[in-house]
Amino acid sequence: MKKNVAIAVLTVAVMLFGAGCGGDNAALDSVQVDMYQETHTVGDVTVEVTYPVVSAEEEADKLIETLNRQFQSDAEAFVDMVAADYAETAQPDDMFAYQADVLFNENGMLSIVEGQCCGQDYFQYAATYSLTDGEKMTLGELMDMKEDKAEETIIKQFGGVIQSYPDAFNDDAADYVASHIDEVQYYRYSEGLGVFFPVGTIAPEEMGVQEMVMQ
Repeated sequence: MKKNVAIAVLTVAVMLFGAGCGGDNAALDSVQVDMYQETHTVGDVTVEVTYPVVSAEEEADKLIETLNRQFQSDAEAFVDMVAADYAETAQPDDMFAYQADVLFNENGMLSIVEGQCCGQDYFQYAATYSLTDGEKMTLGELMDMKEDKAEETIIKQFGGVIQSYPDAFNDDAADYVASHIDEVQYYRYSEGLGVFFPVGTIAPEEMGVQEMVMQ
C-alpha cells in the first residue's frame, strides 16, 4: 500500500447491548494524554516515532506505568522491525514512521490505533486498554458478550458488508474473515466499534484499510 492512503470506512449498524461495558469497574474513567515524538537513525534510515504518554491526577501509579511501558515498547518494536527488515534495502526517499493515536479515552477505556509506514508498505493495528488494570481488552469484553459469540457476530456482520460491497474486497474475503478471525483488529471510539483486518488480507493493498463500524 502506498503512503498516505486514506482509510475506507464501511458502516453497518449493529446494536451492542450493554454499551457501557467496562466503565462501572474502571479505576479511572479517563487519563491525561501527551504525545511524545522522537527520531531514530537505523543505518542510513531515519525513523520518526510518535506515541502517547499518559498520566492521571488520581493515585494510579501502577496503571500509568503499565500503559506507558506498553506504548513505549510498541514504538521500540517498530524501530527494531525497520532495522531487521528494511534498513539494508530502503531507498533514499522511503519514509519510516510510527504514529500511535488515542481515539477513545473515557468510560474506563483507552483505545489506540497504530499506523506504521515502512517505505511502500503500510500496516495498521489497534488495541483498547482497560483503565482498571492496563490490560488489553478482548473483543468479547468490548461487545459485552462471550468471546465466541463476539467473533461469530464479527464474521456475520463483516460477511454482510463484503456481500454488499463486493468490488471493495477480494473474492475470498468472507472466507478469510471466517478462518482468520484471530487476526481481527478492533478499537472503541465515539461512533462505535471499529473492526478491520490487516492491509492486503481481505482487499487489494491499494484499497487501504477496509473498516467496518459497528454502532
